[in-house]
Amino acid sequence: MTRKTKRTAYEVKVLPHLKEIREWCELGLSQKQIAKNLGISESTLYKTFNENPNFREAFDRWCMPVDIELENIFMKKTKGYYYDHYYHDENGELKTIPKYIPPSDQLLMFAVKNKMPGYYKDKQEEELKEMSFEVTYVKKDKKEIASEGEEND
Repeated sequence: MTRKTKRTAYEVKVLPHLKEIREWCELGLSQKQIAKNLGISESTLYKTFNENPNFREAFDRWCMPVDIELENIFMKKTKGYYYDHYYHDENGELKTIPKYIPPSDQLLMFAVKNKMPGYYKDKQEEELKEMSFEVTYVKKDKKEIASEGEEND
């Protein structure tokens, strides 16, 4: 009598869909979206990564071009860039003029906060130290104050 082994989620849900997974990676879908498309939870997808390191390596390779492209777009928008703007003049001729897109302030702040979190935060955390000092009020009339001012001159 042969005993049947239980098939893993990788064998049932992932392995038959490797081509689709690659396409989803290339389209830039997140791991959460890919898991949903496969009909498994995100934790099950992570479990298949741990159980099948070759699948994890392939998955990362498939997603890498999208990640690099995103980084390139991010850097371009962070630094500002020129592009050729095409238009038709009043005679109908196609003309080109260079246009400049300035750096994005929001992307710059995002980059700086992530690159140097110790220096740039949304909220600065400062320790307040207790300072103790004594205040003494002395009641003086106007004549005393005037006479003290004359003595200091």
